[in-house]
Amino acid sequence: MENFGDRVKAERIARGWSQGELGRRVGASTSTISDIENNPTRVTTKLVALARALRVTAEWLETGKEPKARAVDLQTAYIVAEDIHDLADKLLSKGPEAIGELMKIIAESSINRQK
Repeated sequence: MENFGDRVKAERIARGWSQGELGRRVGASTSTISDIENNPTRVTTKLVALARALRVTAEWLETGKEPKARAVDLQTAYIVAEDIHDLADKLLSKGPEAIGELMKIIAESSINRQK
């Protein structure tokens, strides 16, 4: 991919997100996301937040240098939630890979407890 904005746009589209949705996830306006995607010389303080939301490394997002994928470590991750419904919403926002990994951990824990 050509530049930072192209990489942001491609990853956003791959997740099926609008510019508004990505902006909501990183704390930026839709116009900011549009500007990032369409201005190849645009500098942003949202690099790390964008990389986290898009589940890629900040270096790849900024430069195109591999590795692209950010390792997900659910063993050290935590989520603050007000109740079980809030927790479910927050887990769903993490994406299908994180939910699948969580389900795997729960299943393994359940099997280990039965032994």
